[in-house]
Amino acid sequence: MDLLHDFARTSPVWALDIQRLLLEGYQTDGPVRGISAMPSLHVASSVIMALYGFSLGRWVGWLLTAFAVCILIGSVHLAWHYAVDGYLALLVAAPIWYASRWLVRRMK
Repeated sequence: MDLLHDFARTSPVWALDIQRLLLEGYQTDGPVRGISAMPSLHVASSVIMALYGFSLGRWVGWLLTAFAVCILIGSVHLAWHYAVDGYLALLVAAPIWYASRWLVRRMK
């Protein structure tokens, strides 16, 4: 957080403004609230997109995997999540993806 605040002295870091707004809403029952951290839905949805990308083509899958890794790193770097939130998202999203594929194929 100190690093983000240091950056904000020279260039705006909108993540800090949003985090402040969410925290104030949480503490005061304000109009904007809803802090959710574990697992990271940012990472989970990116992992699902990457897995779907592999069904379109290997290069699409790898491109979206790189995107998911960027989302994981960014969510930690911008202090939206702890790294473990992203790891849990990966561990939950992948089995759900494969179970869903199995169910869809079974229903056909």
